[in-house]
Amino acid sequence: MALLLTLTACGGVSGSRLPALETETDSSAVSSGAAGGHQKPTGNYENEDPDGMIGLLTYMEDGKAIVRDTENVKFENGAVVTAENTTSFVQMSFKEIGAVNGYRYQFTYNGSTVQAEFYRFDPDNLDEKGKTCLDSVKEKGFFELLGNTVPATLHPSGKYLMIYTDAKEDEKNEAQKKWAEELFLSFPA
Repeated sequence: MALLLTLTACGGVSGSRLPALETETDSSAVSSGAAGGHQKPTGNYENEDPDGMIGLLTYMEDGKAIVRDTENVKFENGAVVTAENTTSFVQMSFKEIGAVNGYRYQFTYNGSTVQAEFYRFDPDNLDEKGKTCLDSVKEKGFFELLGNTVPATLHPSGKYLMIYTDAKEDEKNEAQKKWAEELFLSFPA
């Protein structure tokens, strides 16, 4: 498993080997609650797998907030199946923050490498790490880990946490990040 916070490293996988996120339109305006003309996906994503993680990831992909290398990473029967040496999608060391599951996506968008991490918590059985992490994100919008301040978004259910990092701060990339956050918060958990 990859260590949490690989998102803070700028190096890693070459952008040419990462999947590219392509959206419906090049518009960077956020209007009617949808960035760049995006639409929220419809369907039943809640029953994709027992802990809801694949449902969340599929919802985010269908909403064009993230993209997965579908050649090397498959969602089959509620499980993740990855090809050997796949680095654009990895399971994270989720226990470091008290989560019960977690995955990181790496992809390119508008000439930038983006990393999006998603973690699943069990709000009824949080250990001290989980409680500290979630309380901090609720109060401050970030948590501390290994001396780093990590901005994060907590789902209203308290079950999911998203960390979205894109170093490019132009209007289009900022609109895409806002769309990812909006979509994440609207996941029907």
